[in-house]
Amino acid sequence: MVTECTEYGSIQDIMNKRNITEISKKIRIKFMIDGAKGISCLHLNGILHRDIKPDNFRVVTLDDNTEAKRKLTDFGSARNINMMIMLIKRKE
Repeated sequence: MVTECTEYGSIQDIMNKRNITEISKKIRIKFMIDGAKGISCLHLNGILHRDIKPDNFRVVTLDDNTEAKRKLTDFGSARNINMMIMLIKRKE
């Protein structure tokens, strides 16, 4: 598996290296919004990530004046919900 190298690493890396008060409240809220948008996009396309955690969100920038600059990674556990439903129906 290949993961993009980003300047700030993952959200977990930031949490480990910095005091949370060093990150503005606006940026912390953007982390949550970006994550929710990414997960929503996956779900709308029938994909379950199945490993949502701070390590799997890469941080491209901490600039609070930019649009989404966090990326969801590590799709090794992801599954297509439509395929899962088909498998369940076959077993019935």
